[in-house]
Amino acid sequence: MKTFGRLGRAVLALTVTACGSVTETPPDAPPPDGSPVEDEGTEITMTVYSAAALAQDGGTTFVALVAYQDGAGPWQAMTGAAGVYRARVKDPRYGVAVACVPRQLEGGVREGDVSVWHSTTAEQVDLKDLSCVSAGTPRTITGAAIGDLGLGTFEIQSAGNVRHDATNREFAIPAPTGRFPVFGVAFQRSTTVPAKVVRAPDVDTAVGGAVSVDFDQAVPPKPYPLTVVGGAATPTVSTSVRNGDLFFARMDGSPTEYLSVPPTLLRGGDLVRLYVVTVDSLLLWRSSLLYLGTPGPATIDFATPFAVAAPTLTQGTQLLPTFSLPTGGTTQPFVDYSFRVSTSDDEAYTRLVASFSSGWLGTAGPVTYSYPDLSGVAGWDEGMALGAGRPVDWSATRVEMSTREFVAGRKVYSSMSNGTVNP
Repeated sequence: MKTFGRLGRAVLALTVTACGSVTETPPDAPPPDGSPVEDEGTEITMTVYSAAALAQDGGTTFVALVAYQDGAGPWQAMTGAAGVYRARVKDPRYGVAVACVPRQLEGGVREGDVSVWHSTTAEQVDLKDLSCVSAGTPRTITGAAIGDLGLGTFEIQSAGNVRHDATNREFAIPAPTGRFPVFGVAFQRSTTVPAKVVRAPDVDTAVGGAVSVDFDQAVPPKPYPLTVVGGAATPTVSTSVRNGDLFFARMDGSPTEYLSVPPTLLRGGDLVRLYVVTVDSLLLWRSSLLYLGTPGPATIDFATPFAVAAPTLTQGTQLLPTFSLPTGGTTQPFVDYSFRVSTSDDEAYTRLVASFSSGWLGTAGPVTYSYPDLSGVAGWDEGMALGAGRPVDWSATRVEMSTREFVAGRKVYSSMSNGTVNP
């Protein structure tokens, strides 16, 4: 969306004539002196944390810098408030970078994390990167597993957390404020194969109260026929239930059959997520996702392999990678690309990630991309740089989607190349 300068935005521009009369200039007219109306460009935003969630549940933010690039121009700091950073760009192609304050992890390892996003104003102008926030979990989902658990272990799953045990039936799961499903899964003896699954009543953590997960009400997972087209001879098959941004009741299947939570346990908003992975080689793998409103016979195929050469590394003010990314050969209407590189040792772990929309990359053959040097942006820290002299692990991924919405029938194809470059 284009907006205009102060004169162009005025409801009425008033000009005093030589004889002292006042004339009304239409809002869309150019300034009276004939100078052009300034084009302020299109606003882009990057959300790095939810101020409402932090106010409600607490948590920690550790954003070091947020910067943007207008076309091929220089990287500049963005201004932000309450977790939302804003800038205006005139070029349809733009980039946004988010870097986290390097932190000490358990064991004393220092972690650095930098993400760069490239897109076009025609595709999206509102981005989100929550990698520099640790959400609070001030609530607790408490209860007990009752009934016949069988001879194996069991899990209680809720609010993105899993409580796995073999003996203690009572559980306490940390959670944010909200309403969450609660699943119980009992496994066959000495295996991770589900024997039965039960869905307890949802829990509203703002209200509290214990929940009983009654395994006497549990039912066996239901098998469905699966046809896998292409890929390796022995793909890996699994399913889970997607509810909101959370996944529950993961189950492994076979190349000809997948297991699912029975339809009687599904609720409004649930989707069965069928996930199949094929490994073409040690350095190349592909996966396919299919979202189902109701489980049933399914067919899975794969995208063409995304074969990418290892990046070249250039040592300047810091060590930076350059990739050659092939484009084209896709079958779905929505396509994203990304690559990541990392170095690690006993003292530091650093990761650089870049994500691209298909509109930003274009379709005219391979695109050469060099990771930007952000060391001149306010907030930069040398702990955000790759470790010099260390092996660099890398991966490049292409994701094709039938739709960006999480709806029944959604297909997602992923293909990844990976490897290690030694200095």
